[in-house]
Amino acid sequence: MTDKNNAEVMAWFQQQQTPAGWFDLLLIMIDGMLNNAGELESQPFLRQMGGSAGR
Repeated sequence: MTDKNNAEVMAWFQQQQTPAGWFDLLLIMIDGMLNNAGELESQPFLRQMGGSAGR
């Protein structure tokens, strides 16, 4: 690979990454929801959100 190709590949991988702290925030939100509502009450919402994110 040339240096240009390496730079293009590196740029593509960097664009695929999420901003720092995004998953930490998501985990805090889901953990809070599970603590407040309970796992059984939370599962339909999480399945719906997972289905929406997969589109």
